[in-house]
Amino acid sequence: MVFREDLTELILREKGFTYNVEEFNAELEKQKRRGRASSALKSEDWTVLVEDAEQEFVGYDTLEARVKITRYRKVTSKKDGEMYQLVFSLTPFYAEGGGQVGDKGYLEDAHGDVVYILDTKKENNVIIHFTKNLPKYLNEPLKAVVDSKQRYRTECNHTATHLLHQGLREVLGTHVEQKGSAVHSKYLRFDFSHFSKVTAEQLQEVEDFVNAE
Repeated sequence: MVFREDLTELILREKGFTYNVEEFNAELEKQKRRGRASSALKSEDWTVLVEDAEQEFVGYDTLEARVKITRYRKVTSKKDGEMYQLVFSLTPFYAEGGGQVGDKGYLEDAHGDVVYILDTKKENNVIIHFTKNLPKYLNEPLKAVVDSKQRYRTECNHTATHLLHQGLREVLGTHVEQKGSAVHSKYLRFDFSHFSKVTAEQLQEVEDFVNAE
């Protein structure tokens, strides 16, 4: 739930605290700068293996596919250290988007060696796969496999956010609007606007609505 500034000030005053908006904004900006610095990526140039401008996403129909790496590069960040970004000719991996996290899984070569896909994101409409290591045989076809259990749990939580939004509008009113979300395999977060604190009874009504649906 997102609180308006005047409501935040009122709640703090009732608890015996004061709200200094200038200090808050200054600290918020510091935190944003720290966050940008910790997540900033330093990347090397792409190494191109196959001149292939097209990339096909097949992840709605299958969670496993034979792929070829078309390009890769090393990236470094304070948060994750050294990693590699891989681009495939086609991919069953869903890239992070709409609040939903990217798929995880693995690559397996013909010799049984495995490299784990730790995250999947999209950059300039290209799906990029994050790994800690490069496959040994970069020019050979690889079997790409999505973690089906994580995908299923994430899909369920994504569906739950839509039901939660509907339930909140049913119980609290049609003025409720989504302000953001985060959909993971183990949990979900749904941000919304409302003019007052949601009561325990209202929360129970929303939960009952979602479960019934």
